[in-house]
Amino acid sequence: MSYRFYKTDNEGGSSCTGDADLSRRRHARSQRAYTRMLTDRSCINVRFTPQCGHHSLGTHAKRSSIQDENASYDPRCKQAEEAGRIVALAARSPFRAYPAPIFAIPGNHDSFVVPGTPDDQKPLITFQRNFCAEQPVITPEAASLHRTAMTQPGVYFTLDAPFVRVIGLFSNALEDPGVISNRSKKWPTVDDTQLAFLAAQLKRIKQEKYKGAVLLATHHPPFCYAPAKRDAGVGGNHGSSLVMLREIDTVCRQEGVYPHAFLSGHAHNYQRYTRTVNFGGRDFDVPFIVSGDGGHNVNPLVRAKKGQQPDEPQNGMNVDYLESRPALKVRELILEKYDDINYGYLRVHVDKEQLRIGFHQVGAQTLAQSRYDMVTVNLSDHTMVAN
Repeated sequence: MSYRFYKTDNEGGSSCTGDADLSRRRHARSQRAYTRMLTDRSCINVRFTPQCGHHSLGTHAKRSSIQDENASYDPRCKQAEEAGRIVALAARSPFRAYPAPIFAIPGNHDSFVVPGTPDDQKPLITFQRNFCAEQPVITPEAASLHRTAMTQPGVYFTLDAPFVRVIGLFSNALEDPGVISNRSKKWPTVDDTQLAFLAAQLKRIKQEKYKGAVLLATHHPPFCYAPAKRDAGVGGNHGSSLVMLREIDTVCRQEGVYPHAFLSGHAHNYQRYTRTVNFGGRDFDVPFIVSGDGGHNVNPLVRAKKGQQPDEPQNGMNVDYLESRPALKVRELILEKYDDINYGYLRVHVDKEQLRIGFHQVGAQTLAQSRYDMVTVNLSDHTMVAN
């Protein structure tokens, strides 16, 4: 199989925010080709174990006897891993022998700046040194790991692989909410480059009549649970990013393409929502998944308030109240399942017909026993099916 990066079509790269004061920063280098050739064209599997900082996507391919792009599932398929902060990799033995590249979307901890930090030590500079390097060199942060830096084109990009295209957007430095533009007129130092980039990628998908899965990934989650009743406690440590979602939905509506699923982290727990939207006259079932319990402290979904014990949500409950002035017609929003106790990660399987996303808890003896949740989406009609 092959995979490649797609960047903005604007010559000279792009700029958006990166520091705590949301000052303008230049994130991407001038446009150049980023293509890596692998072998297996039968399927793609992803393991996604995000941390509180950035979310990274790695690939691992093994040669398969099946070379047809439309081949059925072959178990010898590409493996990928979503990992934690690069600056801590040296202390994490699982990555010492991990043979695959790791792609990354920076989070707020990779971009806010503590006053007095030297310019060459600012988090986003460190991030780009380790993930957006000109050459696959060993950086100082790798220490004894002897792992080379990744050469992705910037802090936002599109990763194109067999059966799946992952659009990663940088949602900036705030604790909450995620910010990708200044359409709200609230962030004057942020430009709209990422919205233009998203529009260009969706336009490409439509023009090519792309049949694979389209995943959209941001660090900050569009939805993060909070109780509807004021006397039922308060939400967890993080909130929703509804303005960001409204901007994304608007671009999707304008270009006539909607992702099959949204992946995010930031909140230190697992949450899976089903958002049913009417798009182009059809109802789409879209999983919105928060998977942020890959290594940092796992946080509860709800907390006590003024001595009132919080009401824990029920799996499968309607949470339409989390929406706010959506850009699309939303049929319903369901909190399907959550886990705010265990550490875990996602495994994502994509073939020519379906997208399957499973959440696995850490500590089980076998892969089958570790799976706590699973959602399956038909690629052709964006409908969820029984697992």
